[in-house]
Amino acid sequence: MVSKISIAVFICISCIICAQVNDEIFVRKGTIKAMATIAPSKIFSKQNSPFYLHGNLEYYVDEKVSVSGDGFYFLGDMSDNHIFQYHHQLFFGANYHLINHNNALYIGLQPGVSITEIKSFSNKIAVNPLASINLGYNFYVNKFFYFFIQIKSMYGENIMLVPLNISDIRMSAGLGFHLQ
Repeated sequence: MVSKISIAVFICISCIICAQVNDEIFVRKGTIKAMATIAPSKIFSKQNSPFYLHGNLEYYVDEKVSVSGDGFYFLGDMSDNHIFQYHHQLFFGANYHLINHNNALYIGLQPGVSITEIKSFSNKIAVNPLASINLGYNFYVNKFFYFFIQIKSMYGENIMLVPLNISDIRMSAGLGFHLQ
């Protein structure tokens, strides 16, 4: 349900903004982008709401394809039933961009790894394989700044002692920087 709403929001935003025309090219081969923000998430299997410090570094191998690395540093949980002592993740993968002047929609795939400690199993650290799908929108303001919104659907399972589904959906938004 949440992903259907997210897709509808992205389509509406792109339709509204596509009317703006700007002849300047903001993204080309060799563009480097970076951002950092706070990313809330929702683990539906356990009704938890962890949040993270999210950092991203991205390099465009051509105008439509980029490689990116994402890091998520666990900051805490907004729900009452905390299950993680910590839950950090690293992802690396590729994104495909649909660019129209200073607007860009993208979709990407990123495998990753999490380093997790569950509260009930203190001192038992697990390294878990992950997979994720990114869906995002970038609005390039000028040669150096852009606004972004990203939804990441992450799939994984904690493999320590008792299997625990750690799949979630998370959102990031804010201001990023890019250089050509």
